[in-house]
Amino acid sequence: RLRLRLRLRGTCFPRRSVGDARVAQSLPSACGEDVGQEQCTWISGLDAYERGTRSRERMFVRRQVLHALVVATVAVVLSSASAGLTTFGPESSTSRFGLKRRECEDGGSGVCSGHGTCSSGLCACASGYSGHSCSKVCPGTTFHANGTANLVCSGHGTCFKALSGRCKCSTGYTGSDCGTQRPVPEVISQVQAGSANESSVSLQWAPPSNVGLTADTTGIVYSVEACEASLNCEDGGSGSAQALHEALPVDMCVDAVLQRGSVSCGEYCQRKWPAGAGFCASACATASSALGEADGQRGRDAVVHACAHAAHGTAQTASVMSLPDGGAVVQRARHVGALWAVLSSSATSTSNWREVCRTSSTSCAATGLKEGTRYKVRVSGSFRRSTAGNFSQILEVATTADKPHYVSNVPVVNELVTVSSIKVRFVAPADIGGGPIEAKITQYRAEYRKDGTSDAWQSVSHTVQDGVETSVNVTGLEVYTVYSIRAYATNVAGEGNASQIVTQRTAAGEPSTPAAPSVGSPTTTSLSVTWSVPSTTNGGAINRYELHVKKSSEDVSAFSCAHCQDSAATSASVSGLVSNTAYDFRVRARNTAGLFSAWSSVGSGSTQACASGSAGPSCQYTRSGTCSNHGNPNYDGSCSCDTGFSDSSCNACASGYFNYPTCSQCSASVTCNNHGTCNGEGGCTCSGGWGGTNCNIAPGSVSSNAAQSCKTILDSNPSATSGNYYIQHSALGSILTYCEMSHNGGGWTLLFQRRGGSTNIDECGSTLNDFLHATCNSVSVVGQYGRSFSTDLDSIPPRTEYLFRQITSGGSIDTDDAHIIRYTGNLFPNAPGSGNTGWRRFQVTSVCDYNGNNCDSSSVYWHYVGDGWVHSAICSSDASGTGGSGSLRGDYLYCHNGLGGYSGNSLFGNRSGYGEIKLWAHANGAVDYMEQVFVR
Repeated sequence: RLRLRLRLRGTCFPRRSVGDARVAQSLPSACGEDVGQEQCTWISGLDAYERGTRSRERMFVRRQVLHALVVATVAVVLSSASAGLTTFGPESSTSRFGLKRRECEDGGSGVCSGHGTCSSGLCACASGYSGHSCSKVCPGTTFHANGTANLVCSGHGTCFKALSGRCKCSTGYTGSDCGTQRPVPEVISQVQAGSANESSVSLQWAPPSNVGLTADTTGIVYSVEACEASLNCEDGGSGSAQALHEALPVDMCVDAVLQRGSVSCGEYCQRKWPAGAGFCASACATASSALGEADGQRGRDAVVHACAHAAHGTAQTASVMSLPDGGAVVQRARHVGALWAVLSSSATSTSNWREVCRTSSTSCAATGLKEGTRYKVRVSGSFRRSTAGNFSQILEVATTADKPHYVSNVPVVNELVTVSSIKVRFVAPADIGGGPIEAKITQYRAEYRKDGTSDAWQSVSHTVQDGVETSVNVTGLEVYTVYSIRAYATNVAGEGNASQIVTQRTAAGEPSTPAAPSVGSPTTTSLSVTWSVPSTTNGGAINRYELHVKKSSEDVSAFSCAHCQDSAATSASVSGLVSNTAYDFRVRARNTAGLFSAWSSVGSGSTQACASGSAGPSCQYTRSGTCSNHGNPNYDGSCSCDTGFSDSSCNACASGYFNYPTCSQCSASVTCNNHGTCNGEGGCTCSGGWGGTNCNIAPGSVSSNAAQSCKTILDSNPSATSGNYYIQHSALGSILTYCEMSHNGGGWTLLFQRRGGSTNIDECGSTLNDFLHATCNSVSVVGQYGRSFSTDLDSIPPRTEYLFRQITSGGSIDTDDAHIIRYTGNLFPNAPGSGNTGWRRFQVTSVCDYNGNNCDSSSVYWHYVGDGWVHSAICSSDASGTGGSGSLRGDYLYCHNGLGGYSGNSLFGNRSGYGEIKLWAHANGAVDYMEQVFVR
């Protein structure tokens, strides 16, 4: 049975008792003004439309509804007789009314009038076309050159397939092609504030000038918005009322689910509805997922149900429609047909503006405001069928507040304290009724008086201004005195209660400067000092004095503590001073607040002098005890000795005196010749190698005064000339040798002389080594061409330089071949033996010319054979052996400037014979020179 009731004059249908009610969502009424507040219910398979549509649209829908009811009744009756028709079911492919019906054949020619595609027997029309066969062109549609739609319904509406080419206009537009814009209210003016309390402010304004001029300018509704003045009240992108935008049409989603086939939601939506492809694809995917099975296998009513929910969620997420700033966002989802469902969401704008009043009159109370807060308010209006108009100018208002209330101990008084002032920093009251406190306090006031008294309260105020700290300086106070302080705060409601009292003492001051101390009662080590109490203490009694002292001759930085004690005494005895010395004293005082006065001016006095014959800080040094009775003590304990005495205690004879403790003066004839000093016995102590009773014997001049070397002789007697001198000899005690005192700085000691003439074999020894390491002849033969001389080089002091020079038979020196070898050590080490056993080779420091210049220190090697000889080729090959016959029993040479040929690169030029090679004997006969070798 099917019981149906129709109300033909209206468009709202009572809920039927059977059928699919899943699409009957909890949506607001949208049935039109002639229905009133009666609740409407969706009927499965019916198109819906928005309230306020034109009467001819409603008549058309009524006819469609009657036709649908008749067909539905027949379907129900026939279904019971199994007449081949199918009822609604989750698995059936149904028509819009739950009946199997095919609008097209898949793959047929001329399908969907050439303006759509066929899928599962249903046409999916291209943009700009509608009707079951896509044969209708939507009004207000323009096309591109390629035939695709440019604008549909003048760009301000949607063309519905079910309405066979009719447009449903967006809010604010009308006409069959939606090309006519509805009027909006003019800007509202004369907004004024009335009374206010802690949470609301009354407002009133004049209506816009265009209210009631036409049918479209009636039914105005006003919206009042508020923003806290302390916040950012910029519009943030929604500063004026905006037109309500259309949300995603539900039928887009339904068509996509049922007709896309194997094509994805995104691809199908992009092809069919490019402008809304994103929303369409999202709703299609959500609906398809909700169905859980292949798109075409559920009933159309289930698809509609899923799409309505999907479109609702998509619209909420996208926030495609918003009321003025801060208002509730309203979403609209279009169901199949012409009826619109107005869906509201909880999404809010990010702006700080919020709606505080909505009314159809020209006054209201803005409620829900914070206490004691300033607000900015604005008003806009909207006609019943239009978008909202622009906002009015902003008006600033404020809610009221209670007087501020202080809590205990709020003024901070120890922030800055001086001897005559206290800085009071105010703390914002904790209780002012709930508003932002700092913005509401206009003045602080502090009261003060001496603590513990009944004196009248004194007052000082501070007006609060932006950027100025909330503190006040209480001045004119007494030093080191405790004061009671309390605070008041004032806002727009008046001055509040007083805070609890806090106390604070003013700072203490420095005591006044004491007078200069008096100094008296001197001894050799002490002085008595007295001083007076400062005239003012500025912070309690004086509990400490500090007395400083220094010698009057010292700088002020030398002051040090002589008497520093926590005491009120004004005198002190200062001991440990130095006798016969002037002293300066100064004093300062400290009060119980811990502050010191400035230093007083200086008071001076002197200690007594020591008795004759004593000295020192405490006269502790005496002539007899400190200076052995041969001098007088000084203050520092040193002695000033009598004539003829010396040493720190005057217990020795001075220079030129002898025989302590008599210390007689040396005889006037004893002068030591400036080569010594008079000793304590009246004689001379010679120096510099000089000898004799009167230091008149030059070093090396006699055997008994032999010198260490010719160099020490010259150092002690720079006037010494070349000649024979005695030097110390380890074997003989002393030996007379020849000293060269003029060439190249002098001080050369003759080591040996090799004779010239018919043979080079010297007079002493059988080999060169024997000759050099023993004495040979006396110095008297030196200079004689045919004689040999040797001092035994092992018995003379060490040396660092060797001078080689050749003397011809005529007595002239061959300076071209002469040279100096620098080497610390012995060039002729004792190497006894025969044949080649005496071989020695080592590197020397350098080889230089006769004057010690043009030195060569690069790879200079010395070669010595005490018994045998060295072939000259060794300088080229650097061979390490010796050669030659045993008849040449001794040889020495040097190779310089590398290991190259010595002749062409010789430092001293070419030489006759073996050049730089010195043999014990020459096989080729006589050579016209003899050689002298000196050391230094």
